[in-house]
Amino acid sequence: MHFNRFDLNLLVALDALLEEKSVSRAAERLFVTQPAMSGSLQRLRERFNDPLLVRVGRVMELTPRARALISPVREVLLRIQSTLENEPEFDPFSVKRTFRLAVSDYVATVLMPSLMQALEQEAPGVSLNLVPVGDLSLDELKSGRIDLLIRALIDPLHEARHLTDDIQTRDLFVDDWVCATCRDHPELQQLTELSRELYIRLPHLALNLGRNSPMLEELARAQMSLNLDIRATAPNFLSLVMMLPGSRYLVMLPRRLALQVASNVPLSLWPAPVSIPVLQERMLWHVRDETDLGHQWLRQRLVLLGASLAPLEPGDSGDGAAVLTAEAVTV
Repeated sequence: MHFNRFDLNLLVALDALLEEKSVSRAAERLFVTQPAMSGSLQRLRERFNDPLLVRVGRVMELTPRARALISPVREVLLRIQSTLENEPEFDPFSVKRTFRLAVSDYVATVLMPSLMQALEQEAPGVSLNLVPVGDLSLDELKSGRIDLLIRALIDPLHEARHLTDDIQTRDLFVDDWVCATCRDHPELQQLTELSRELYIRLPHLALNLGRNSPMLEELARAQMSLNLDIRATAPNFLSLVMMLPGSRYLVMLPRRLALQVASNVPLSLWPAPVSIPVLQERMLWHVRDETDLGHQWLRQRLVLLGASLAPLEPGDSGDGAAVLTAEAVTV
């Protein structure tokens, strides 16, 4: 095998240039001097017979040839990295490795504490870099910027449209929904249950993970023709919770999260008076990591932790009682 004397180290420089669109930023990223990176760019231009980066006004832009190289170059480098890191044996207690996970604040609250305890006991050299789930999370998984994505499967049709054959999935655990209001809500003080009519009439707060993720309230409106009064949205549940005290707002929360935060924030939790699809948390990873022993170990650990969450019993829904207690579910 030969590459016509092409220096494979130039692929690393090319990847940085394609992402940064700047010689100086690419140099900083790879800890080399700007003249050295300029030299690498010149060699790449000669090799591909294309300028790759061109100045447009005050910024540098990629040429069409350069844009076409982004995914192939990144994939080659990721496969090389995966091959080098994939040890024939994996000892979690002695390995030194960092995994990058995209998770919601819900998963960070419900599942990550147990994972951190497991790492401390079984893999003290493994560390986690958590980033929030967002519109670009799936692209970041495909590009190798994150190792695992854990997100809710609320709309299966929406999920099917956005997944490709190079993405593997595994369901972790399910949760259902409760309505949360402030404890001294002026319209709920004397009530024993939250009616459907009052649920529709109250002003709502809603989770909005971005353009590519449907809001739960949007699904409720579509499935049940509900006309909900949504006053504000936020990208995570905990921000919504902090808007509740002293207000008339109502927000749908996953039960496990609601029961945890209700022990620290003055909330009342109500059984949902409308039918909402259960919250299915799903783990996603790229096929390139399928045989990585360290990656396999982390995925298996997450599956076990998800399965170990206490099941939600029918009585946890409140059985007509207005307020669910923090002791109703043990996580």
